[in-house]
Amino acid sequence: GVVGEVKEPVLADWSRLSTFQPPWEFIRSRDWDHINGECDRSDTFMLSDVCARPFERLQFLRGTENLYIDLAYDTAEIRTLIQMVHDYYREDVTNWAKSNVDAVMLMDDWGSNISLLIHPDMWRAVFKPIYKEFCDIIHRAGKYVFFHSDGFIEAIYGDLIEIGVNA
Repeated sequence: GVVGEVKEPVLADWSRLSTFQPPWEFIRSRDWDHINGECDRSDTFMLSDVCARPFERLQFLRGTENLYIDLAYDTAEIRTLIQMVHDYYREDVTNWAKSNVDAVMLMDDWGSNISLLIHPDMWRAVFKPIYKEFCDIIHRAGKYVFFHSDGFIEAIYGDLIEIGVNA
């Protein structure tokens, strides 16, 4: 039950970025008839699978150390990759918002045992707008937003409430 860490990230070398494509088929081939049917047959509160997790996905693609360096230097490559990951998850969140679930689950493990993994100002500049867009999509569909994160993230509690995280 323990998920390992990516040791050889696919984009460890930026030269591969120009040909990299997200696995669109994964989200585009989801069986919505089955999911919606399960929701329709149940009188319980239905929560989506975990969908958007941009910070973790960036770590999986670049490697954790590389990602922290990328964020610090704010290169054109990392901005391109962030946008690519955002576009991918926006489509996934939009699809879940159109489904019959009651709430859509977002996640990213943002905290260590003592603090946020990046400076709160960087989180607000880079990631808060992404999550806000996801929350807006979900709320426009009349659904709730659930957000999972491990670690000590007290510094962004107010931000999560502000953007519309319900639980």
